[in-house]
Amino acid sequence: MKLIYLIKDNKKDIMTCLRSNTIYNKLSNEDINESDAEEMLTCHPTNTNIKQKVLLGASVDNICIGIADVIYDYPEKKYGFIGLLMIHQELHGNHYGETFYKLIEKLLIEKGMDRIHLGVLLQNEKGYLFWKKQGFKTIEIRKRKDTSLDIDVYYMEKKLKTLE
Repeated sequence: MKLIYLIKDNKKDIMTCLRSNTIYNKLSNEDINESDAEEMLTCHPTNTNIKQKVLLGASVDNICIGIADVIYDYPEKKYGFIGLLMIHQELHGNHYGETFYKLIEKLLIEKGMDRIHLGVLLQNEKGYLFWKKQGFKTIEIRKRKDTSLDIDVYYMEKKLKTLE
């Protein structure tokens, strides 16, 4: 697996991955439509700039099998934030998520990040267990900030070890 930086030319890959995850889409009360790929490429928190954001892909045999929304120096300096990490639903259970995450963690360390933050939907037990297995700890339960929907999330953190 290798990390790729997704751009407008990758909209089809982004949409394929988003549409494949019907279970997550139901949990998050989201209907996937054509504008979602563009939004994934451009949306970022209001107190950040677009240069802090990357949309990464997990590529296996030159096929994009996963996407991850990553923001540098958010919510604070030297913190990385994973807004979404998603593997194509048909490929769940093959450890691709773990491998993808480890590549992202390495990238964040290389970019000088000390910690990673993320949110996991309360109803997403499988996702919560995945992130705990990766070494994340729950800081608090709070409302999801990127939507007007009333959705609770586990807000989680992991302290990073620097590369030696």
